[in-house]
Amino acid sequence: MKWDLNPRYLFNTPVFKTGTLNRSVIHPKDFIMPINYKIINYCQELKYRGIYILLTFTLVLCVMYYFLGEFLYYIIKPLSSISTSQIGSLIYTDLSEVFFSSVIMVLYFSLCITVPFIMYQIYYFIIPGTYKYEQKFIFNITLMSLCLFIVSTIVSYNFFIPLIWNFFFNYGFNLNTELFNLNFQGKIYEYIIFITRVFSNLSICFQIPLIFSVLLKTKIISANLLKNNRTWNVILCFILGALLSPPDVFSQICLAFPLCFIYEFSITFGLYLNRKDLFKYKQKLT
Repeated sequence: MKWDLNPRYLFNTPVFKTGTLNRSVIHPKDFIMPINYKIINYCQELKYRGIYILLTFTLVLCVMYYFLGEFLYYIIKPLSSISTSQIGSLIYTDLSEVFFSSVIMVLYFSLCITVPFIMYQIYYFIIPGTYKYEQKFIFNITLMSLCLFIVSTIVSYNFFIPLIWNFFFNYGFNLNTELFNLNFQGKIYEYIIFITRVFSNLSICFQIPLIFSVLLKTKIISANLLKNNRTWNVILCFILGALLSPPDVFSQICLAFPLCFIYEFSITFGLYLNRKDLFKYKQKLT
């Protein structure tokens, strides 16, 4: 059959209104598609998926900018958990500081909100070229990654940010307030940068268990390898804690200990997989 560039041959997923996840339905097996048409097919699909992602991001960006004041209130709300009267307001010392603070905040959180849609597009682009067991594996990974991303956002907002602010506000030089006072005047730009760093770093850290699980499941690494390098892991966790956390020892420890726990959990999970594989192997022998 002669091939043309009709869209019904090029677009092959539910996003493109074909109602199928299998490329062989749109491209039957008795058709021999030239390699250049295959490349055009994938490029067209990537282009349209990129357009959908860009349009979604732009829409979220416009909505967030319209409700900028309300959204800023929710971003600053964790400070209300601090039992001190030192925070009356946030200041800015540069003429353009408020503008760039709002731009950074809107861009970052618009991207965070668009992440599930980006994962959806990546998932449905990969799925048509995989087997059934691979589709199930990829679906579980995608779903778990999205759940970990949401949990990391909730933990950052409700626990980690108030914990860091409470620690610093309760720290003092044991000064005699009758002789000398220290007053905090926070800058809005520095607070927005701090918030985005905390959200980004914790989101990365929460994906580490999933990464280890995939590496163990695919046997790229083994539980014995993780056990033999436990000492180096502790050092690496504290280095990552120093790089990803705000510049203080307390935040570094708060981030390093969960990383160590994740590493130990990965070892336990790897041993569980080994026992499961051994049990299946014994069943096959019997």
